[in-house]
Formats: sequence, structure tokens, C-alpha cells
Amino acid sequence: MLNAREKKLQAMYSEQEKDKFKKFADLFTEAESLEKELEIESASYFQPSINELRYAGKHISIYLVNQEDSAYDKAISHTLRAIYDARDMLILLYLEKINNFEKLYKSISITNCITNWAQVRTKVNKIKKLSSNPEFKNNRKEFDETYNELKDIWDLLEAAVPELDKQQNSNKKNLVITIISIIVAILSVVIAVLK
Repeated sequence: MLNAREKKLQAMYSEQEKDKFKKFADLFTEAESLEKELEIESASYFQPSINELRYAGKHISIYLVNQEDSAYDKAISHTLRAIYDARDMLILLYLEKINNFEKLYKSISITNCITNWAQVRTKVNKIKKLSSNPEFKNNRKEFDETYNELKDIWDLLEAAVPELDKQQNSNKKNLVITIISIIVAILSVVIAVLK
């Protein structure tokens, strides 16, 4: 049941205008979600995409006041650019995180936790090569799919961290025990020779 204010607002706008608002709201929500992801995944924030959202807000407010279609088009354009900028930054961020992950766990067998590790690495290497191609960013569908693939890969790697940490700690303990055993053996030999 609509209240009086909602009925009045509903009557104010045509179906076409409502569709425009819905399109903008959906894109703005997507951009905002990516901004939040950037904030969570990165210690810093990415200013260009935030600025694009500010510009989008400015233009949509102009559209709401003056009903200028060009202002609406600019709001959509800025929102799409915010999505692009945020995804671009997230692709770079996920590639860096995956690279750091590989360095951190290079001394242990990752395949114990991630059985398809070879396929994951192959996919990441293809994405690295693809993302260095200047034409890559012009294909929005491929760009968006790449972001989604990297996010899924990072989620998989992040889920494996506790088990990999256990394995790494176990390896360190075994190394310490081996070193101590060797030292004790050497000392035993030295003591035996000195007697």
C-alpha cells in the first residue's frame, strides 16, 4: 500500500523517466559496491572512481531539477566510468595479491590445498598477458569477465590460507627439529672424539 507521498512521486514521473532512474540507480549501486570492495581489499582508496561517482551525482541532480537529458546521459557516463575505473584497479590489486600469495607460499606444496593449482596459475598468467594488451580494456564484456575470474581466484586462494599457514608452520617446526638433531649429533661426535 502506497502512502500519499509515494503516490504523488509515482504520479510525477512517466514510465520512461522511472526506467531512466532505475537504470541510473542500478549502475550507481554496482559502482558503489565496487568502491566498497576496493576499500576492503586495499589499504588505500582509488580517487578517480570516487570522483566519477561525485560527478554522476552532480549530473543526476541537475537532471532531476532541470530535466535535461544531456545531464542524465553524463550521469550514466560518469557512473559507467566509475565502474570501469574501480574494476581496473581491482584487477591490478588482485594480480598483485596473487603474486604476493605465490611468493609467500613458494616453499610449500600449494597443490595439497588447491588441487587445481596448475590451472589457476595458467589462468592467472593468461590474465596477466591479456591485461597488458591495450585493447583489452576496450572490450567491456571481456574486461568484466576477467575481473570476475580474478575475484573468484582470489577468493579461492584466500580460503586456502589457514591450511597453507598450518603447513608452512609445520615445515618450519620440522626444519628446526632437523637442525637441532644435526647439532646434537655433531656435538655427540665431538664429545666422543674428545674423550
